[in-house]
Amino acid sequence: MAGSKVLVLGGTGPVGICLLRELLHRNHGVVVFARTPSKIPEDIASNPLLEIVQGGLTDLESLSTAVSASHTILSLLGPTTTRKFDPTIYSSFYTSLFSLMREHSVRRIFAMGTLSISQPSDKFSLIRLFLVFIVRLLANSAYRAILDIARAFEEAGEGVDWTVFRIAGIPGGSDESAWKKDREEGEAFEGWIGEGGWSVTQKRGALARWLVDAVEDGKERWIGKMPAVGKLKGRLWACGRAGSVIPMFGFNSTEDMSDDSYRELRRLAKKLGISFKNPGSGAPPPEHQETFNLIAEIRNKNLDDYRKDITFKSNEPWRKQTYDRAKWLASRAANLVNQQRNEAGWRFSLENDVFHRFRVEVACPTCRARIWRSEFEAYAKDCDLKRRRDRREPCNCPPEHRPRDSYYDVGENPLFDDRAEELIIHGPLVEILLPKKKPDRIFGLKKTKAFDKILDADRRDGDEASRCSPFKDCNDPLLFPFLIIEAKPEKRSVGFEETQTQTALPIWELLKLQENIRTEVSTESYSASPLVWFFANRGDSWRVYGCYVTQNEPKQYEIMQLWDGCVTEEVNSLQLLLIVDYIADWARDIYRPSILKHLKSTVTEIAYDQVSLSHDSDVISRRSAYPRRHISTWIPPPPIFIDVDEIQDGILSDPGLLKSILPISVPNTERGTLRSASLFESRIFGVRLTEHNVKHLLRFSRGVYRDNEKSETLARTILNLLSGPNDCIAMQGTDLDFFEDSWRGDTNAEARAHTFSNSTTFYMQVEIATFMTNAWNIARELSYIAVSKPALDALISAANFMAPRRTLDSLVQRARPCNLTVLRDTIECLRLGSSWLHFSAAISCTRVSLCSLPVRKRADNTPDTEALGFTRTSQLRMRRIIEQCHKYRKKQPVPKILKPPFGMSKAEALSLKDINPKPEQLTFIRALERTQVITSYQEHNSQLCERCHYVSNGFEEDYRLSMLDEPAISEHGMVLVETLDLTTPGPATKHDLCLMAFDINSEITDSCALSVVVDDLLQGGKIFHTIRHPLPLRYANEYIKDTVWNLPLPYRPVTKNQRQDVQNWSLELQGRDIPTSNNAERTMDYWSNLQFLLFFLSYGLTYEDTCARVEALLAEKCNRSTFYSRELERPHVEGG
Repeated sequence: MAGSKVLVLGGTGPVGICLLRELLHRNHGVVVFARTPSKIPEDIASNPLLEIVQGGLTDLESLSTAVSASHTILSLLGPTTTRKFDPTIYSSFYTSLFSLMREHSVRRIFAMGTLSISQPSDKFSLIRLFLVFIVRLLANSAYRAILDIARAFEEAGEGVDWTVFRIAGIPGGSDESAWKKDREEGEAFEGWIGEGGWSVTQKRGALARWLVDAVEDGKERWIGKMPAVGKLKGRLWACGRAGSVIPMFGFNSTEDMSDDSYRELRRLAKKLGISFKNPGSGAPPPEHQETFNLIAEIRNKNLDDYRKDITFKSNEPWRKQTYDRAKWLASRAANLVNQQRNEAGWRFSLENDVFHRFRVEVACPTCRARIWRSEFEAYAKDCDLKRRRDRREPCNCPPEHRPRDSYYDVGENPLFDDRAEELIIHGPLVEILLPKKKPDRIFGLKKTKAFDKILDADRRDGDEASRCSPFKDCNDPLLFPFLIIEAKPEKRSVGFEETQTQTALPIWELLKLQENIRTEVSTESYSASPLVWFFANRGDSWRVYGCYVTQNEPKQYEIMQLWDGCVTEEVNSLQLLLIVDYIADWARDIYRPSILKHLKSTVTEIAYDQVSLSHDSDVISRRSAYPRRHISTWIPPPPIFIDVDEIQDGILSDPGLLKSILPISVPNTERGTLRSASLFESRIFGVRLTEHNVKHLLRFSRGVYRDNEKSETLARTILNLLSGPNDCIAMQGTDLDFFEDSWRGDTNAEARAHTFSNSTTFYMQVEIATFMTNAWNIARELSYIAVSKPALDALISAANFMAPRRTLDSLVQRARPCNLTVLRDTIECLRLGSSWLHFSAAISCTRVSLCSLPVRKRADNTPDTEALGFTRTSQLRMRRIIEQCHKYRKKQPVPKILKPPFGMSKAEALSLKDINPKPEQLTFIRALERTQVITSYQEHNSQLCERCHYVSNGFEEDYRLSMLDEPAISEHGMVLVETLDLTTPGPATKHDLCLMAFDINSEITDSCALSVVVDDLLQGGKIFHTIRHPLPLRYANEYIKDTVWNLPLPYRPVTKNQRQDVQNWSLELQGRDIPTSNNAERTMDYWSNLQFLLFFLSYGLTYEDTCARVEALLAEKCNRSTFYSRELERPHVEGG
């Protein structure tokens, strides 16, 4: 099993010393493997977080000890040019190291290489060519050793998640002052040699910081790769068109632009064919004429005429909403003018409301009928689109079944997303890097299932990101952005001309992105022309531009102004909102289908105008079954739990609407937030193995090399869990479906259970967890592993046990049958309850396993299950098995460099194929999530609850959702919750805060009022404390004895630093300055302190006695490893 520390190899060199300083600075436990430990400075060697293991490259026993204590390895080992050595010594060392890593289940390693290693994705670089020539000439042994290291990773690194980072020079000092200075050296480059921004060197302190960042975020995109690392260059030169030399420069905002920089940008824009067209300076291009004409039509819209068209009894209430929003926007803009707000003030106050339509759903979450339509619908030549628009009907669901009633502005938009102030990576034609200039905001397309399917089929994973997104590669990219926003404050001298100039290159890049996929489509078929929208504003003055590519040669990238207005005037506010609504309609009905058709045409080689999107599962109206189905015939009855489609923070902050989930906007503050206790997420996370899908799971687990040992290990792990001390629950397939559906709040679940039959018996282990997510949402998770009898036999066969297992032979006989009635009673008991009850369970991080009652008294007798009991558990064995099985949904490619296992012939190795699971092969994966609202008639009555009534008659240990008795909800209708912020890099030294609202007092209307609530709750001296889940990796796997579930005494006094953080949040809510904190007080390990506290509290000690124990531990500088070893050897009789 992997350890809890970071292993450093090469830690006695100058770079290694900086790396040790960085790791210890961020409170990481460290093991350093060194031949000469005396080279480590005393201030580092004396740190209690540091462990030293002495040994050389051939001392495998000592190396094994060091590896066993680690979860990640950072290696700075490499050849020297000052002495002779065997070039194979380092490659041999790494080969041995890989074996030890596999033995101790340590998967991640980052190792240093040099520019002598080349990669296929590298671009030509004259400086690299020169440096490698010098090394080969003067230090040939070192050159060969580096190549051997690269070969060792590629050939012997199977089963290890390795990354070799390549760098040439690492200047700087290693003393503490030099490290502190160099670590702030600037942003690091990571990518391929010759790319824009690449440089050959990086300061030692900055490289150390990058490596520790890599430990903390995993850098999964570089697994199995050898990227170059260096300092991100701020001023570069690269070749542009026709071989000309183009300067690369960076600036923060327009006020930072010098005259030279501005002129350079203007010249560059002209060179690239970018031009701005004023209104009336020419006719719009034919391909966009109808689109631009509708914008002109919106210019003629009058507020009075629009108001006359509104009928309040209409089934199209969005029109009244638009009218109200326009009046609110004009009033808010006028206030901002009087307040002389800066750029951030204008953006935070108006931007979300102007572009509101891109963030919310357009269809009712219950009946999928329309809750919004654009006043002006995008021009459509497509007959299919016209038919779909004709079929669209407005939602007729009664208001009492909508969450609080903001008339259906609920749910996150499933098709669009945005990025704020993110760096655009410019294309290879003109490698221009603007490292500090980032567009204020960009809207684009989400990577939905429809895009996933096409991009997976494309099989061009290596350049997918650059083909589809202008941003740095990530797991959830923003695809083909189509709208860009740039804002400036009204009081600055910056004019629209400079705003246009500095946004010209990002617009050009977005147009090129669309143009490039258009060129991949057959020229014999019609395809849509590139179009990007640009919104520029200076305070209350707004402009809207349409950006396109001309059809003539040479191509021009023209940016045409279409509208301008001052939003302090109501008519202009209305027109601006109608334009945004129109663009949202265009993006949904015209642009997004066009992009999908372009990509699908490229993959299938079918002409663009012959591609069909009838099976686009992301849009309900495109599904093939839809045309024959009238909306009124498939509206279900109102559910007890209203599904609000995964409500995000954004929907809670919409002002100017009727009402939302909360009657007050969520404050936009750094130190805390506001949430509703009436919302919770129902999650299902499981594995269901049947006769038909177990073979797929076992095949995927073997990997591309068809390693039977891997499938053996997985099968044994599952069987060991099922045959553990707790009897399995036996459940019919129909009942298991009911279990899942009921957990998600499906009111038709029982009717289906009586209608459909599935007699397959499953043998299960089940756990229920209630906790706070990192977004401060209450989550309740049902996790299970269910195996049918044929699947169980298949697992036993795959496990290949050398001797019979008695527990497996009796597993089926010992399983406790559970019928539908018991399940229904259990689900009702768990799901019903007030907001306070679910909050109490979440704040305590309640985790229970389900067990059959009554308890078995004899081995030869299996009583029927009369109820399901709840037993507290902190073990995560089952969840980790489920996580492993869920990973097999991903593609497993054949390695570029094959290393077949012993016994595999060359012919067999050459015939290996990628493992690319199909959806029908992944039916063993169960992963569902739904956000629901607790209504007032869902109270849990233990006197009426059948399960609670049964359990109360003599069963001592039964933990339902624990009710907290200590505090009452304040008169404000809110409680204050604190947690250590574990999500940000570095040591956990600050607290994140949340006001959890139950029934907010109507007098609380803004952030200033919330600050009064915070101050009042703090005066009581006690607040709620919790731990949010999931924990970051460095905390989750640190010590198995840590208390992270079933937390004791969640309502307790605040500490000095917690009080300071709460007071700072109160000041932030008031808009006041935050006093500078004393960083010296924030250097201790707060996470360890919390674990000490929870350890003693869990043994029943009083809070005062516990604090005294913790103070004593801090005084003796005891670490958790020593503490757990010492304390768990003796009983804790004090306090219980």
